[in-house]
Amino acid sequence: MNDEIKQEALKVYAEVKDLTIVDPQSYTIAGNNLKRIKTVRKNLKTMFDPMIKAAKDALSGIKGQFDKYDLPLQDAEKYTKQAIAKYDNDQKQKALQEQARLQEQARKEAEDRRLAQAEQLEAQGHTEEANAILDKPVIVPKIVIAPDAKVEGVSSYENWKAEVYNLLELVKAVARQEASIEFVSANMPALNKVAKALKGTMNVPGVKAISDTVVRSRGD
Repeated sequence: MNDEIKQEALKVYAEVKDLTIVDPQSYTIAGNNLKRIKTVRKNLKTMFDPMIKAAKDALSGIKGQFDKYDLPLQDAEKYTKQAIAKYDNDQKQKALQEQARLQEQARKEAEDRRLAQAEQLEAQGHTEEANAILDKPVIVPKIVIAPDAKVEGVSSYENWKAEVYNLLELVKAVARQEASIEFVSANMPALNKVAKALKGTMNVPGVKAISDTVVRSRGD
């Protein structure tokens, strides 16, 4: 019986795949073929469903055993990554604060040296040279402090992403051509719901209701 169903499936496909509807007779043939296809598909489903169910049950059991041990590890990995990210961020903030402190200290020391040099020149009667020194901006080499906590094989990086906090403002910007239209997309499920309800009377700017012909056979 199983082999017969398989052969019938191949036979129906071979007979149907090249059919062209050109007149009422071929239209009737196509309709009858559609019903044959539905019948064969139903028989295939009856034949394969028990095997599919058994395979799904086996897979579900294996997956359940895997999840029993892996899900807690996923939680542990997530928590550990969050803890590392928090520590990294804290260290970066501390490094930035220390950089700012050392930068200001270096700037003040350079300023003090400049003033002392200018005062010395002024005392020696070199007023022009003293003013020239005072007119020059204080240049201090940039100080960079890198966090030193490292674990081989573990690293972190800045992951930038966008957050839409005002959708209306974004839409207005797109309308003014100040932002790319790629930044917004139509909500097709919502629009399709309106089209199904209102049909040809749908009235949404930039959108029109269209109708496709859907062929059904008994059992769909």
